[in-house]
Amino acid sequence: MKKLFNYSFFLFLDKGLAFILPLSILYLTKDEGLYVNLEAALAFSIILIPLLDMGIKYYVGYMYTRKGNDCFEQFDLLSLQLLIVSLIIAVPLYFYSDFLFIYVMAILRTLHINLFQYVQIKGRLTEKLITPLIISIIASVISILLAIGLFYLGVSNNTVLLGYFILPPSIFLLYHLSQYKPASSKLLRVNFRDPFYYSMLKFSIPVIMNSLLVVGFANLTKIYVLNSFGQTEMVKYSFDFRVAMGIQLIHMAIVGYLTKFFLISHDFVKMIKIYFYYIGSLVGCAVLTLILIHFFGALIDPKLLVVDSLILIIFGYVILWCFSAFFDVLYMRMNKTSLVLINSTVFFSSYVLFYFFHGIASSVDAALGLLCSAGMMLASNIFLIFYNFKYLKVSEVND
Repeated sequence: MKKLFNYSFFLFLDKGLAFILPLSILYLTKDEGLYVNLEAALAFSIILIPLLDMGIKYYVGYMYTRKGNDCFEQFDLLSLQLLIVSLIIAVPLYFYSDFLFIYVMAILRTLHINLFQYVQIKGRLTEKLITPLIISIIASVISILLAIGLFYLGVSNNTVLLGYFILPPSIFLLYHLSQYKPASSKLLRVNFRDPFYYSMLKFSIPVIMNSLLVVGFANLTKIYVLNSFGQTEMVKYSFDFRVAMGIQLIHMAIVGYLTKFFLISHDFVKMIKIYFYYIGSLVGCAVLTLILIHFFGALIDPKLLVVDSLILIIFGYVILWCFSAFFDVLYMRMNKTSLVLINSTVFFSSYVLFYFFHGIASSVDAALGLLCSAGMMLASNIFLIFYNFKYLKVSEVND
């Protein structure tokens, strides 16, 4: 329990900073244009994260159940190789056109998140949970101080954003290199005939597509709201999603801490009990957050912090999404990640049907489509887990 508390404390602090930092730029600079560009880069990065990760963060957990700690060396090397590829893409774009600047910032954000997620997953599996979070916290604090300092020095908004996005991946790269120092010959040599790459892509492509169709698509609705209903609506829409991050924090704390248990345990009764405790934790967090906003929101920001239909729908969407995401680790354990793609297809198709039969006439409609789609995806998850439970029971694990 002490480990869970310590892990949760640092995770909440890290994700709390991730929530506060973009908003702090909005409140300190009063520049909605800068904030919208920041949110746009964050939204595009959600699309790039699974593409430039190539499924490392999914496959490493599965390979750990087969090889234990011996699996990490190959993933350490591959994560650095993918970073080099990402930089090769980003540098020409940076010098080519100001129009592509947001995409460059999205790539830098992607490098940060992919390195962080890999070392975090590795830490979970090797009982070193706290160190990646502490590094992330330090990187976040330094990046926001640099960005605010650059803004008050009167430099361009692009320079402010560059200062915000470039430091975290640099710090995580230095940490990663301190743990793993490959020979330069290894770093620049890739054997595409190695069956490892084929197996990883076969395992990960369904999960990558799931990220694009669900998380990526949900974030693109922010861009749709910006283009269709204006900057003010986009600020409120993005703000409510950031408030809902509190629910995701509970989700990530529980799932992150219990990942190893769900990968190797055969105590299925305990798994079911944990899932119901998890549901109660998320619902309780949502209710408590809404109560606090109702009573104290007007004292902080009467314009944004209000309990209205938009925030209620977004909270509902995030809760249902978390309920579904909880099952992903079980699909990985069963080596049936193709089932994840079925769920994401249900999500995406549901939103398309909502768009054609209901329409998107406001930001509330955009969020309502996500809520309906998440409900259909959860129903699909529950059906598939029960239908494939026999594979979960016979899955081979490294006890």
